Amino acid sequence: MLERNKDVVLMNEISKKIELRRVGRYHWANFKRSFKIAFRDDPELRNASRIERFFLFRMIRKNAENYLCYLEGKKAGVLSIRTNRASEVFIYAIAVEPKFRKRGLGKYMMNFTEERAKKLKKKFIALAVLWNNDPAIELYKKYNYQALGEGHTFIRIAVDDIKPKQSYDLTFERITVYNKSIRKSFESILLQGITEISGSLGVEYMKRNRTIGYHPQIKKNLDKGANRLFQIIQNGSVLGYLFERDNNKVKRVSVFSKLETWNLDFIQDLGFSIKRYLIKSSEIIELNMRLPLHEANKLENLEALNFTRDRSSEKLILFKKI
Repeated sequence: MLERNKDVVLMNEISKKIELRRVGRYHWANFKRSFKIAFRDDPELRNASRIERFFLFRMIRKNAENYLCYLEGKKAGVLSIRTNRASEVFIYAIAVEPKFRKRGLGKYMMNFTEERAKKLKKKFIALAVLWNNDPAIELYKKYNYQALGEGHTFIRIAVDDIKPKQSYDLTFERITVYNKSIRKSFESILLQGITEISGSLGVEYMKRNRTIGYHPQIKKNLDKGANRLFQIIQNGSVLGYLFERDNNKVKRVSVFSKLETWNLDFIQDLGFSIKRYLIKSSEIIELNMRLPLHEANKLENLEALNFTRDRSSEKLILFKKI
């Protein structure tokens, strides 16, 4: 107990030296500079193009409360939180510059975020973290964050390398009207994976904060023709849903399907069926499939099917109820 009291006293002393200042229009350049320094090891930011960075910072500036963190008057980190969505505070960014790490600033900003969420009468806090950032994940677990079961990964394959099958039984039925029946079916399949990872608490979070935004966006994209939506059919039964679009020479699809489908046979059937039914142009040379992260982790030896998995930008969604 005495040792714990020493830690508390030390944290209190450190906290007296830390200050968070809300970023206004005249301090935005300083915030961007500190953001880039603090996140220089993040592959998503490091590999982003100039236009991608432009839209990232525009989104953060428009949607978030942004703060610079100071230690003894020196800029030491950044905090960016979205507070205007449903029942959550979402942490866009929380980072400390390398030379100021392990001095309590991360914990200070986490505590600030929780107090801010309580003041705003929010029910949840959530964030995204790189799947292999073990120090950050361990810190969040200490604050009782848990994996939601949402997140995605990409697997890709050259169209010519898709292995044929002598027998296959997957077909696709295009959906042009996103009605209540389709919406209910899609949401049911989406929430299966959430229930598997985070149970009823994860489902509550999704319904309060995520699915209510997904449905209007799906409908909007279908109405504009930005995406095409298909049901994945096997022997007359709906296994899942596939969103499709072409980008130059790449066929891009996002796949959501029932828990029992996630095995190599399904992926091989799916790849071959996409090639047979959905790839109409000889100019398409690559298939890029976006899969739910936790379901993709069940797929061992994808290389045997000639698929390559890109893990460079995989992020876990963590959340907690307050």
